[in-house]
Amino acid sequence: MEKVYNKKRKELRSKGLVDIVFSWSIEDVLNKDLYKDQVKKIPETFLSTEQYRNSFLPSLIEETHSDLASSMESLYRAPFCEILSVKMSRNFRAPKNLFYYEIVVKRASDAENNDVGKYQPASGDLVAFTDVRPKCEDDLSQPGRSFHIAYVFRARDERITILSSNYLEMSSFTKQKQLHAVFLINMTTNVRIWNALHSKLKDGNIIEKVLRADSTDGENCSVCFSEEKKNHPLVSDTLRLIWGPPGTGKTKTAAVLLFSLLKLKCRTLTCAPTNTAVMQVTARLLGIVKESLEFGMYGLGDIVLFGNSARMKVDGYEGLRDVFLDDRIDKLLKCLSCMEA
Repeated sequence: MEKVYNKKRKELRSKGLVDIVFSWSIEDVLNKDLYKDQVKKIPETFLSTEQYRNSFLPSLIEETHSDLASSMESLYRAPFCEILSVKMSRNFRAPKNLFYYEIVVKRASDAENNDVGKYQPASGDLVAFTDVRPKCEDDLSQPGRSFHIAYVFRARDERITILSSNYLEMSSFTKQKQLHAVFLINMTTNVRIWNALHSKLKDGNIIEKVLRADSTDGENCSVCFSEEKKNHPLVSDTLRLIWGPPGTGKTKTAAVLLFSLLKLKCRTLTCAPTNTAVMQVTARLLGIVKESLEFGMYGLGDIVLFGNSARMKVDGYEGLRDVFLDDRIDKLLKCLSCMEA
């Protein structure tokens, strides 16, 4: 466990997306033109992988800034919870100007009335710590008002580990002046994209494969027309990127391609930048596949969806439990346990 903490500390020493968010004041967050002159049009071609990576950074920062600004406009209905205790974490030696704390939140079942928040902080959440439940952004900037921004580093039940750029002192809060955590946004996806754009991949050629125009596209492949080799498997994997503006049919295109590859018995791994995109592609693919099945659900065994069930909100999509990996494992365990009995 300590190795994981040390690795995470090493990542946070460099200037990261969380650090940039911590540097914003409320005025910066509400300033719609903060990054107006820094976001440029992303080119269609790139001279190098470094240019490719750097082209997306300003847009990612602006997207995070825009999401946070939108959350400020709806603070009156933001989920919140009461904080019972705050103490400096023993397991961390924070980077300069960053503090790790372990907090305990008050459960809704422990509340004396129904006004307590039912929000349960999750990893990747960006929260505002304040002594009142804010109704608007002005409530956070009033003179004498206690206000801190924190990033949820780890969440287990009611014990939460957070990262803050400010020193928190629980002794300044009393029964009359309680400490609340107000949910703003979840940064998990954006942080992962940021880390991916800054990472040194073991397979350093993966981005080059995506960016490079394949000179063999549109040409006849000698393997395909060789009677002796027609049943031989191809020795190299193919990587393709489907991209485009919203509404251009990426989801439908991906689903149709996957269905065609499924019929060819070609194993394919599909990734997307967000859980929502993954779920939409899977749902569209299942819709196409089910129309072609002759015997009920028989034939879905070659499709597997995997990920974090809670974050992906699998139950929000009809039929996806049929192909979700965790459910497959549970069903197999029941079958195998019956056989052993």
